[in-house]
Amino acid sequence: MVNKKTKKIFAFIFARGGSKRIKNKNLRKLNGKSLIERKINFSKKINIFDEIFLSSDSQKILNIGKKNNINLINRPKKISKDSSPETLAWKHAIKVANKFSESYTMVVLPCTSPLTIRSDIKKCLSEFDKNKADLVTTIAESERSPYYNMVYKTKNNRVKIFSNKFNATNRKKIPKIYNLANSVYVTSPKYVLKNQFLYKGKIISVLIPQERFLDIDSAIDLKIANFLTRKL
Repeated sequence: MVNKKTKKIFAFIFARGGSKRIKNKNLRKLNGKSLIERKINFSKKINIFDEIFLSSDSQKILNIGKKNNINLINRPKKISKDSSPETLAWKHAIKVANKFSESYTMVVLPCTSPLTIRSDIKKCLSEFDKNKADLVTTIAESERSPYYNMVYKTKNNRVKIFSNKFNATNRKKIPKIYNLANSVYVTSPKYVLKNQFLYKGKIISVLIPQERFLDIDSAIDLKIANFLTRKL
């Protein structure tokens, strides 16, 4: 167990057993290694974290964590449903991690982003400290904008621009749009425990390139990830 009085950096990996679009998503393999194995191995290899925690409702996933000698958090089924806000899993994990230290920075590393690199995490940690932020998240430039090339359909099948706040004919005046990259989150346990919606505080971003933006949520994402991770 770590020294409770010294501020530490703890990594948290959240991996449910169930998934809607891809069955057993976190156990799906990319070039011979499952998403969960990749994230655990990466977290250990980069030599940043004082402790690594794996939260899951799946015994199969927890067994992988056990083999890799990291801290296991048995997540209750009631907060592991498709409809369960992930913040509930974060709060539950914090209560376990608090037994290891009274002061630590929380780094969340989603399994579904297999292209994250060490410098992404270091930049997020630096921005968190420098800006005294509540939350730091990664973002990537978006190829689509709600102001001129994202549309929705009305009941009578007509197409309308998602937002007409700006004149789409003058693109210079239209704000640049970014996607949440879902690859790294840095925050404090205190902030998470106090808030249901994590984007209400002082949120700072770290821009990552498009090639590391991939967040696996479909079969085609898995195919792309298999191609991109061949050399990793």
